Amino acid sequence: MCDYHVVATVISPPQAKAIIDALTRLGKNLDLPTRRVEGDFTSRWVLIDFGDIIVHLMHREERMFYNLEDIWLKEVQ
Repeated sequence: MCDYHVVATVISPPQAKAIIDALTRLGKNLDLPTRRVEGDFTSRWVLIDFGDIIVHLMHREERMFYNLEDIWLKEVQ
């Protein structure tokens, strides 16, 4: 369980790597250590677990296919 999910679209492996690196550094600076990273910059979907915050970095096709926002919206209604 977490308090927040962040879903973002990435367009290329270099962009994914830059975002993963930046979020990991930001988490350390904010005393929010990275608990786990599933996938890497070559993956089509990367999950970064900061505990109360989970970040999903997805390519456009995966984001449209899995449609996480609609799934979660239906769960809270």
